[in-house]
Amino acid sequence: MEERPYYYEAFDLSNAMDLQYFSSLCINSKGEVAVFDEEKEKIRIFDNKGALLREIPDTFKGIMALAYDDEDKLYTLFQNQNRNGSEVTGMIMELAIYDQQGQRLGDEIVREIKGNAESLKGKYINKMMIDKKGDIYVLKGDGTVEVLDKNLNTTRNWDRAEYSDFAIDYMDNIILLQRNTGGKSYLQKINLQNDKFVWEKELKNVDAPEHIYCNLGTGKLYGIQNGVIFTYDFNGDIEERLLDIKELSAFDYIDGFIVDDEEVIYVQNYNGKKSSIISFIKQDKNQKSASEVDKKRLTIYVTYYADNIFSNVALQYEKEHPDVDIEINVISEMSDKETIKKLNTELMAGKGPDIIFSDFLLTDYIEKGILVNLEEFINKNESFNIEDYNENLINASKAEYGFYCLPVDYSINCFLVNTKLMEQKGIVLKEDMTWEQLYNIVVKANSSSKEKFYILPKMEHEELYYYIIYEDINYYIDKENKVARFDSQEFMQALELMRRMVDGKLLHPDLDVKKIIRSDGELAPEDILFIPISFYSYKHIWTYGMYYDGFHIIPEIRGLSTDIREVNARSIAINSNSQYKGEACEFIKLFLSEEVQYKLSESNDLPVNKKADEKSMADMLRETNEIPPEWYRPTEKDIGHLKGYMAKINKISSYDQELDKLIWNEIEKYMKNEKSVEETAKAVQNKVELYLNE
Repeated sequence: MEERPYYYEAFDLSNAMDLQYFSSLCINSKGEVAVFDEEKEKIRIFDNKGALLREIPDTFKGIMALAYDDEDKLYTLFQNQNRNGSEVTGMIMELAIYDQQGQRLGDEIVREIKGNAESLKGKYINKMMIDKKGDIYVLKGDGTVEVLDKNLNTTRNWDRAEYSDFAIDYMDNIILLQRNTGGKSYLQKINLQNDKFVWEKELKNVDAPEHIYCNLGTGKLYGIQNGVIFTYDFNGDIEERLLDIKELSAFDYIDGFIVDDEEVIYVQNYNGKKSSIISFIKQDKNQKSASEVDKKRLTIYVTYYADNIFSNVALQYEKEHPDVDIEINVISEMSDKETIKKLNTELMAGKGPDIIFSDFLLTDYIEKGILVNLEEFINKNESFNIEDYNENLINASKAEYGFYCLPVDYSINCFLVNTKLMEQKGIVLKEDMTWEQLYNIVVKANSSSKEKFYILPKMEHEELYYYIIYEDINYYIDKENKVARFDSQEFMQALELMRRMVDGKLLHPDLDVKKIIRSDGELAPEDILFIPISFYSYKHIWTYGMYYDGFHIIPEIRGLSTDIREVNARSIAINSNSQYKGEACEFIKLFLSEEVQYKLSESNDLPVNKKADEKSMADMLRETNEIPPEWYRPTEKDIGHLKGYMAKINKISSYDQELDKLIWNEIEKYMKNEKSVEETAKAVQNKVELYLNE
């Protein structure tokens, strides 16, 4: 690909604009940016450097949508509630149009919609665009897209799907974005003259943009996905990866973006406290200073992260270390197998990233001497105290990997317990109870009761295999000594237990975990003993507690042969071939700092830093007073039980995808009655031995 003669530079316009809370970012053909200043209740227009050009003289107290037409007239659609005392009785919509000098053109158009607070949910307009005829296109909070005339009457709508965003192109075609509709995402362009698709693209959810924007001057369509801005060609295919804004500026939540004729990009960000506008302007690459060109380049390989915390930390590090430039490579679109293969190729060639941040196995890299032992760094750096971190998690990581990597955050797979059902059936959960013991207790209780109950929700056999067998993987496989124990009585007993649980119909016939969890507590099956959940935020207590009016979780039931209390953790490590090991160590220290770890906890991850963890727990308890009345409020007993549970963590999950599939493929044949238990044990034993000795 031909190298571009320019690079982008970020400029925070918020201070120049003197804005705290604003909405409805839009731009005209002159590059003038209009926003609604919610704090001052004014519409304000700025130049591309953030200098105020003018204000609309009128004052507005409510919700505002703004859009320019192709003649640079500014359309304003103001929305506010009607009230009778504290009761909401309807909503007022007011349309006003202003010329280029900010003078109102004619009288405003007013429309009233009757309804209460509940019926008006989703009716408020989030986005507005104007076509060449002056028709008004709007996106409502419920995902409906409508066309309004200048009297605010609806002339057509699109409501068969919940749309995330829309755009109008220079030919007045409409482009509609659907995200996560039935597990799929779509980008569709419709010719409004004949109501036919110009094109339709089905997208993987990971590739679907979060927002789209069409520049009417150039005709270009843009999308932004996880901070990366793309351009699309006239067939709706991605044409160019224009910019990853995360590499240049810190972001939390992107509310929207616009692009002018010169491809200056304006992005609206909200950090939970205030809004900001960051502009990205092209600069001549030949004008780059020598200090920029000669920077150390620290590369980080990230297998997955769902928010901007990683890139924000990288930017913070660059500010503290101006001689270092960090490049983040996120490989989220590849499978684990493809990711590992790509990384292996680079590392075995003595190349690869300086830092690896992942949730997959690192054991092979440690054995081949590819990772740096961090113990020397920990011992030499006086400001890095290992006692500042979750000791159980650090010890579990050390037992699995030594000090060749450090856990960054974690989540817990556990069971939400139906304590009411347990009391009714007289079941007492002992701490060291195994699946075999639990099975016998449930069978006995069911035999003496007319009302049958179930151990778990409906699930595939493969999922049950993880609970019953894979839980004991450290017993069945000794990788260090290359020993397998699948031809043992313990493994055959576990296989037979799986079969008995399925044949005995101890999994619910209809309700699976997705149905239960997506009900947000409304569906609390009284006949299921355990609901599998993933716990990665203290605030989960509020919603998980709704199911059974209490929050009682237990680890996944103990395997037949081990006493594992496992968590899923993402870890960070340094490539031994890195030229910048010292800089990489400093980055890890920053990532494990109280400040960054606390930000991680705000993004729904359990932090390993003790002080950050304490603040996260304190936030949950303090904010409990503000949650909806139907949510669960934890007791001191709940918190004590949770802390006791977390104190028993003794293993970090070491999931090996290839090995897992090898084992399951044979067990699946057993569950389909294609092989006996003895044949299955022998087949698994032989295949695992071959795998270990490869």
